[in-house]
Amino acid sequence: MTQTSTKETPDLEMEVNGIEFGVVVDSYVPGEKGSRWEPPVPPEFEWHFIDEEGNRADWIIDEMSYDDMDEIETIIFDNSREG
Repeated sequence: MTQTSTKETPDLEMEVNGIEFGVVVDSYVPGEKGSRWEPPVPPEFEWHFIDEEGNRADWIIDEMSYDDMDEIETIIFDNSREG
């Protein structure tokens, strides 16, 4: 049985610690403002990394700091609000 590889196109291209990679946003829910009686609901998004060839590359997360991850999530959030 052979496994076929699905190449993906990144939504964002980044570089961390000299590693170039792409970020693919799988889903984004903008969240809600809230009301007088209900607290705001933060946005939610799911994403994953791909390498330069477009293959899923979960190993990249091991090369990142918490600050790197926070920066990626901020960029995803900012780009999602603009789009």
